[in-house]
Amino acid sequence: MKQKVMQRLIWKDARTISPLFYAMVIAILAFNGLIALYFPADDLSDARERFQLARSVWILLPNLLAFGAPAMLIGGEEESGSLAWLRTLPASWISVSTSKLVVAFTGLAALWAFSSFLYWLHAAISPENVIEHAKSFGFAPDWSAPAVLTQLCFSAALLLTSLCLSYFFRSPINALLAVLPAMVLFTVVFVNIESYLFETRGGISRWRQIPVQQLWAALSFSGTVFLVTLGLLHQWIARRRLAGPEERILRRRVEQSVSVEAFRPPSPYMSTWYGASLAHCRPSKTGALLWQTTRPYLGSLLVLTVIAAFSISLAVLAPRSSGELAGLIAGLACFTIVGMTFYGDSVRNRCVFLSDRGISNSLIWRTRLIPTAASFALIIAAMLLSAQFTWRPTNDLFFVLTLLVVGYCLCQLVSQWAPRPVFSFLAGPIFGMLAILAFMPLYDFYREGALLAVWLAVPILLFASWQLMPHWVSGSKQQGYTLRFTGYLLAALIVPHLVIYGIRAATIPADDPQWRARVLAFDMPSRPADLPLVEIFSPRSAHEGILYSYYSLEHYLERQQYENFEKRFEQEMAATDSVGNHVRMEEIVARMPSWPHGINTARTIAHSGTGRKRMFHRDSELRMARLLLKWSRMVREQAQYGDATLEQLNEIAEMGEHIVTVVLEDHLDPKSVNPEIQEVIQMFPSDDLVVQSRLNTLIRSYQDYRRRRGISPLAAFARGSSVDRPLILPWLEDLRRDRFIDQTIRLAEQNWRNRPAIDADFVHSAHQANLAMTLDGMIRNRASAKIESLKKSGR
Repeated sequence: MKQKVMQRLIWKDARTISPLFYAMVIAILAFNGLIALYFPADDLSDARERFQLARSVWILLPNLLAFGAPAMLIGGEEESGSLAWLRTLPASWISVSTSKLVVAFTGLAALWAFSSFLYWLHAAISPENVIEHAKSFGFAPDWSAPAVLTQLCFSAALLLTSLCLSYFFRSPINALLAVLPAMVLFTVVFVNIESYLFETRGGISRWRQIPVQQLWAALSFSGTVFLVTLGLLHQWIARRRLAGPEERILRRRVEQSVSVEAFRPPSPYMSTWYGASLAHCRPSKTGALLWQTTRPYLGSLLVLTVIAAFSISLAVLAPRSSGELAGLIAGLACFTIVGMTFYGDSVRNRCVFLSDRGISNSLIWRTRLIPTAASFALIIAAMLLSAQFTWRPTNDLFFVLTLLVVGYCLCQLVSQWAPRPVFSFLAGPIFGMLAILAFMPLYDFYREGALLAVWLAVPILLFASWQLMPHWVSGSKQQGYTLRFTGYLLAALIVPHLVIYGIRAATIPADDPQWRARVLAFDMPSRPADLPLVEIFSPRSAHEGILYSYYSLEHYLERQQYENFEKRFEQEMAATDSVGNHVRMEEIVARMPSWPHGINTARTIAHSGTGRKRMFHRDSELRMARLLLKWSRMVREQAQYGDATLEQLNEIAEMGEHIVTVVLEDHLDPKSVNPEIQEVIQMFPSDDLVVQSRLNTLIRSYQDYRRRRGISPLAAFARGSSVDRPLILPWLEDLRRDRFIDQTIRLAEQNWRNRPAIDADFVHSAHQANLAMTLDGMIRNRASAKIESLKKSGR
């Protein structure tokens, strides 16, 4: 008889947590599938992200079952009435508690085994070089006994703690909220006791001085004592809850089944403010439904709103290191708030009461969303208000705002769909993380544009909960209800992708095969016999930011290996077969106090010094300017015949002319032009040479790019540039980039043959072709207009 009772109890408890267990299994499969889809196993560059995400899934989801299963087994049965019903059956309290304990630990062990297998599979399908790379940085899976047993011990402690608190609190919401601080307290006590016993408070290095056998014995003993203590505490609280009288442990007061108040006549005054208001006027439908919605959890909603608003404000104001914990607390509070949206009416199917009262489903839907939506509005207002007192990038705030709004719309739908009321608090984080992972490829490549597209999911999710409202009110949550929920959820996840890729596909420029064939067949002009081939040494600092940094430029003035600069400078000025062989561009720019504006403090010294000192700085800068213009002319001459790359033309010729222009403007007298300055102005290359060098270099780079397509489809357009590709539909972006490259070359040819300036269409096309950094000097065209005005002044 006892065996049959135990079997029936285990069967009942297994059915109770089966939705959570199946959700965890599906979530583990979905997360690992998305990770494998987004991060190929043979990709060395993404090995870190792949193994970090896989480890997070391996640890997080089994612990989420340990966190939420007790609330469903105990708190859910308390609200459904089955826990009180068990007291009337011939089942001892120890059978009931043991059944729940066995089912919870069995589900946890099965989930750990399944999650560990998929985590191991990530390493099994990875090549050896990826594993070695991950091991060198500490990212590879660690299957050592300390790493695995520590996670299992923590998970078991979390499950026992959650069971104890579920017995202690009658409300499953309060039990869930109390788990996190209780685990933090237990962990701090456990760590402090171990550090006291081993005397390791002074530093972590003292752990290495303890023998391995002694360490394992002590850790095993302390872990066993900790778990046994939690187990005994669980049995005591379970006995008090299941075998004792119906009482609230916090108040120590037995609830009388028969009240003496029942024999008194009703009072003419109501006991609540709202009840008193009913005696004077009839409430509106909206007011009555709002009161009915918020009455069961108004106190918890207000407390959670204050916690979430304070935590998100602290996350905005605090540094990144201390703001992460505040952000985590804010996220947990927000998930709990939005889980309350349909929770109160889902308990014991109270929503069915409204189905035959002639109340509009739309009105019921609005009154259920208003309280939690107002709470989220206060949280968002607190975040935006806090952002006024600190410097935060607008993109970061918009990202968090998108997470809050879309997360609310998603989780309110999950709260309405949840097959069991408590399940909504646990399913919300799962679906939220799945949505983030689904939208991550969009955000990684399209950034702010992806965030705007994600907002399209908001009306879809709100429309979904409104459409499902008649089914929810009637309590008919059958297979069709879940299918509708799944369809709306997939639509909310897919529509932003379709919109973005549809816009990207619709804005691809038209193909022009005739122009492409003509450009590919173009032959570079023959080099004159009297023009030698010049060897071009590109600057060490390929990025322009080095040339704008005062501290980086000072570095080239202090190092001892850059002595004998004058000798090397003369050699460079006399060289006819090389550019940048004896002197670097950084050394030249470091000796020009007028560059860059507002950063180089030497500029202030030059302007505030005596006339002699200023004259010295001007003469020195003009010497450097002559060398830069000599380099520019030589590089452009080589580029005219296809013997210089686009990168060399941009970094040496375009950048050098821009620097010289800024320096000359600093020394130029508007009334009269100094002969020395006039001499430097005359060294600027002619307009024909500038246009021809740009066009021929651009065409030569384009021809090289097209010829390398068969070898490497991801080959950069010019040496040094990089090409990003999205994780989804990479062929679309490859096609789009090819078309924009063609359009960029065509617009450059049209513009530069007619005039040296460029227009906005060329700038936009170059950005879309991912050539902004490669064509940096030409796109911004910083020097051309100013050079023309300088030449006019020089005349």
